[in-house]
Amino acid sequence: MSRRRKFKAKIYEIEIESLSHEGRGISHIDNKVIFTRGALPGEKVVASRTLSRAKYEEADVVEVIDSSSDRIEPKCSVYGICGGCSFQHLSSHNQINAKNDWLQSAFLGQAKVQPKEWLEPIQVESWGYRRKARLGVRYVAKKEKVLVGFRERKSSFVTVMSRCEVLHPSLGDHLEALSECVQSLSIKEHVPQIEVAIAEQDTILILRHLQPLNDNDEKVLDQYAQKLSITWYLQSGGLETIKPLNDSALLTYSIPIVGITASMFGASLPRPLALVLWKSILWPLGGFFNVFIYSRPKVKKLRESSDGNKNKQGNQGSIEGDINSNKLSPSKSYDPSRCTIFCAFKNDNAKINILDKIIL
Repeated sequence: MSRRRKFKAKIYEIEIESLSHEGRGISHIDNKVIFTRGALPGEKVVASRTLSRAKYEEADVVEVIDSSSDRIEPKCSVYGICGGCSFQHLSSHNQINAKNDWLQSAFLGQAKVQPKEWLEPIQVESWGYRRKARLGVRYVAKKEKVLVGFRERKSSFVTVMSRCEVLHPSLGDHLEALSECVQSLSIKEHVPQIEVAIAEQDTILILRHLQPLNDNDEKVLDQYAQKLSITWYLQSGGLETIKPLNDSALLTYSIPIVGITASMFGASLPRPLALVLWKSILWPLGGFFNVFIYSRPKVKKLRESSDGNKNKQGNQGSIEGDINSNKLSPSKSYDPSRCTIFCAFKNDNAKINILDKIIL
């Protein structure tokens, strides 16, 4: 049985050089990379070590000595405690710039190509933009109160919060009402989480429950569905158990600037939503981007084939062949919860380069 590595408490005074893809400040001390949560490039900070490894360490900001001009005051009152987001200390404009830099680095570092033209980023509101979330639920017996919100950073505890600044206002402004709803259920002690999917017209909440609901529980959910303009789905077990409390909802997402609209029934939530959106948004872009899906064992075989410059056909498939023939998947059936989605760039020579991957 492995033991957790112990280390002595350590305080740094460091200068931040750049940002990692997770939004943490990067610096170097004694041939080690230091990832500091809550720090920005150009800042001098005092940080406390939270994790130590052979080649890197992690730390949290204790004090900002020299502040960056890009730093802003977080809008959320529980920022730093809540694990829902970790970038509120950087302005929305500079967040977009940072993510744009990361994308350019992915093209150059992984795809080894440089696009001929970069389009302006598609942006929405700086606050209340988040439409997909998993909220923790916990009944605290000592307080006789149900907490609904994101879990605390590096903890299983649910953050005490009455609203969320980054969640879409259709739900972010009503966390207390959601708490009251669960509090009224007979099984309030057996509801661990709520999945959230907010479309342009509808809001779906998937209630994960470990015990069956009674008739009165369903009436309570109906009442709050009307009050909050939401559609309830129930999940008693795995993904296959998800079903609407009453009628199904149609989720519609659109990107007007490129003329793309994707609609789907909520019955296929939560994870297949990502598959539909990736296919709907990226696939119509034709020869520039393609999306293809493989089960993890097949990904390993395809990588071995690609790395060895071999072009294996038949049952093992071919990355280049499948993309050029617009085959979404060589397998007719797959489990969306165990798939890898790859976004690939096809350059003028039809060379296929894997840019990014998302494990669902």
